[in-house]
Amino acid sequence: MKAIKRGVRRQIVSLPVASGKTVIFANLIKRIKPPNPKATRTLVLAHREELIHQAVRIIGIYNPGVKISIEQGINVAEEQAEIVVASVQSIGRENSSRLLKYDPSEFKLVIIDEAHHASATTYRRVIDHFLQPTNKQQEISSHGVNSFFGRTKDNVIPSTVQSIISNDNQCILWGCTATAKRSDGIGLSSAFQELTYHIPLEELMKQGWLAPLRGQIIRTNTSLEDISTTSEDFILAVLSQRINTTVRNQQIVDEWMRLAKDRKSTLAFAADVQHVLDMVATFEKCGIEAKYVTAETPSDIRAQIVSDFKAGNFPVLVNCGVFTEGTDLPNVDCVIMGRPTRSWVLFQQMLGRGLRRFENKLDCLVLDVVDNFGSNSIVTLPCVFGLPPDFDFKGMNASEACSEMQHLFMKNINTIHCRSVDDARLASLHSSSIDYTEDPEIQHITDLQWLKVGDQRWFLPLKPSTIPATLTIKPTGRRYVARLHNESKKKTHNRSYNCRRGVASAVFSFL
Repeated sequence: MKAIKRGVRRQIVSLPVASGKTVIFANLIKRIKPPNPKATRTLVLAHREELIHQAVRIIGIYNPGVKISIEQGINVAEEQAEIVVASVQSIGRENSSRLLKYDPSEFKLVIIDEAHHASATTYRRVIDHFLQPTNKQQEISSHGVNSFFGRTKDNVIPSTVQSIISNDNQCILWGCTATAKRSDGIGLSSAFQELTYHIPLEELMKQGWLAPLRGQIIRTNTSLEDISTTSEDFILAVLSQRINTTVRNQQIVDEWMRLAKDRKSTLAFAADVQHVLDMVATFEKCGIEAKYVTAETPSDIRAQIVSDFKAGNFPVLVNCGVFTEGTDLPNVDCVIMGRPTRSWVLFQQMLGRGLRRFENKLDCLVLDVVDNFGSNSIVTLPCVFGLPPDFDFKGMNASEACSEMQHLFMKNINTIHCRSVDDARLASLHSSSIDYTEDPEIQHITDLQWLKVGDQRWFLPLKPSTIPATLTIKPTGRRYVARLHNESKKKTHNRSYNCRRGVASAVFSFL
């Protein structure tokens, strides 16, 4: 609300998975005041059926008496609906007449759920319709009404188009996402002006809003070393062929039986449909009832399976690419990460299925299946807490383990190379304390929290996007050397600078 007062009309907020984004925007609707008597309506935009129906249900709870209608597929929203929950595929496709029927001047607010998709063409069409009348006027003038919107009867310009051409409405665009970046690296600045709020996952756990996480690694002998990748992730077909083996699947089930058999609701993520089927078969062979859902599962069967899973009628549900967004499964108390990924976005979406609070649910156990990733960078639960991807929590509470590792690091800098809390405890017995003496010159150069270790040597532990790394600077004669050590690839890079002010440059050059 403060950002709106500053004139920020296109906002995106970053909230962790399972933090209740739908509840937040359901309450936001009534707090946004119409900029004029005509602009009273709200559009909620989503890309999956589950998100659409979830939004309708939650918005109705917090906005009783308000008329809510769905625009999706065969469902056509009522003209007088105060809140329209729409499928972006339905109203954002090229030449869609469904978009034209909405007069932008009647809307005070456009909400985008899972807003990291907002740079996609379908979303851009909708955003431009409601929030960029000036640009759209120019395009209409250049190409004509028919070429931009499709054919109009008798070449009459619809009233909604007239509104676009003549009005600069004050509609607010508000997007929410668990990660304010896309998996394909495309920026969101074309849709949003400012990230107006962010709270990290760890903070919500500390505050008790999210279920605590326990972590356990399942190490396999499967190699990911030479699997082809894109800029975002492994190529799925190649990945599935490599990881969907009898040995690996059996190891996952054996470890689940050893570590998680008493868990009530386990959600497993596989790579593709065949991997899903083979995982289910392996569970069933061991006498464990397991069911599955894929994109090919009919909607009525899918709904029944999900309902039975929520009711606790069977212990294991396996899926691939389905329960990553818009799925409310608060009963999940164990997550199997059976599908390796290099994508922070995807990993957080999978992890989020186990974060919701639920009656009698004490925590969620994450079984991280860690293969031999070699030079490939992967995302695992430890990465979320700033630890190396092959760090093993050994069943510990992840937040508590992270805090202890930070404490042990302050006692002995060498604990940063340890791969478990137990190892770090042993390493910390050998004193190597850090001098906290503040250096005004370093503080003047950079806001980063450098730690002074020894005489004129500074150390910065990095929390990277995909790999663990450390950055150290120290003087060598009249020059300063910056040393970046990549923990995953076991490689070190050095750069030197003429003066201490170059230290700041070194940081940003490496990052």
